[in-house]
Amino acid sequence: MSAKPLDVQARSSEISGDTAVVFGATGACGKHLVASLLDRPEISKVYCFTRRTTTKHMNNPKYCEVLLINETNQNEKDIEKNIAEFKRIVTEKFPPSCDVVFSGLATTIGQCNNDYDLMWSIDYNMNDIVATHARQLNVPQYYLISATNGSENSWFFYPRLKGTLDSRIEQLQFPRSVIYQPGLLIGGDRPEARAAEGFMEKWVAPLSFWQNGWFPTMRPIQVKDVGEAMCLDYIANRGKNSELKKMGLKYQPNDDLLNMKSISQHQPLPNAHREANLPIEHKIYVGSQSILDSLSSLRNELGV
Repeated sequence: MSAKPLDVQARSSEISGDTAVVFGATGACGKHLVASLLDRPEISKVYCFTRRTTTKHMNNPKYCEVLLINETNQNEKDIEKNIAEFKRIVTEKFPPSCDVVFSGLATTIGQCNNDYDLMWSIDYNMNDIVATHARQLNVPQYYLISATNGSENSWFFYPRLKGTLDSRIEQLQFPRSVIYQPGLLIGGDRPEARAAEGFMEKWVAPLSFWQNGWFPTMRPIQVKDVGEAMCLDYIANRGKNSELKKMGLKYQPNDDLLNMKSISQHQPLPNAHREANLPIEHKIYVGSQSILDSLSSLRNELGV
């Protein structure tokens, strides 16, 4: 049994509301994000671009699934080919009208068999393709799940990877972009074993009372809370979309931003020309506590 086939040219006339696109929908946070979006009456369609199929929501008329490359079938010599194929699918299957994009697209070095170039191609280059295409289509709001302590100038691979991607999203000048940088993610049901995360969840998570004082950004957070926080933040801000779209058209990024070539882990992010003092909203939730505080506020605001 397969998921509902995608028809990007037609939307249900029986349902009115916003169209959301989700990348990384089968990930730990992505699963809860998709469930939250499908449960909201304000959302009419949820297009899920995933690397593995799922039948969980196939009977929901709001749900559309697009199958992407499964990175477990990739190897070093196929990286360039797979990036090209990914870009083709995104370009051809992206819905013509979209109100918001969410990305939790990411992998682990273990899943990549310790191939750092492969991990970079997925976590950075594929996310760059998605974000750039969304900006070209003037999508008014963009959400990204990142990680704490990211810095494009870091000597260490993972913080440099996440920091470079965060900087790229800011470069693209979405009318409104939101980046979530959670600490230790717990409560997921990923099929692959992650021994280190299992150890941290079992032994470190109970010590969050001292983490809140010593390492507040690393405080554990349930993946379902991250997914719900992203969904509710959009619901609370969807009323801005009309003005945001006008702003996006008025302040279109210049060609050196939109046509920037994909970079490797060994290259710095080019300093493409970016307009200063634009009336755009770029928000970053640093650490788990800021996400939890936002979630609590949004629940009260929306009466959830």
